[in-house]
Amino acid sequence: MPNLNYDIPQDFEENEIRSEFARTRMQIISIQIKK
Repeated sequence: MPNLNYDIPQDFEENEIRSEFARTRMQIISIQIKK
């Protein structure tokens, strides 16, 4: 499969930041649910 982000490193970096933020947000939500 071709890497669609290969020619757009800036978008790739933004996606990395968004995925990291989403992962952190999911951890916070899961912690709040457990309380």
